[in-house]
Amino acid sequence: MDSGRHTMTQLQKIIVWMLLAALAVIITYLGFKGYLSPELLINFSNSFYC
Repeated sequence: MDSGRHTMTQLQKIIVWMLLAALAVIITYLGFKGYLSPELLINFSNSFYC
């Protein structure tokens, strides 16, 4: 009974790590996409001049 609960927590741990990894990939992708978009770069440079 204890081993069954252990495998369940291990499975949950794997699922949590997969979700965190997916979230990190999405945030990184959106961040790079945002940085590479020209209008964001223009707005970013304009904020320094103002």
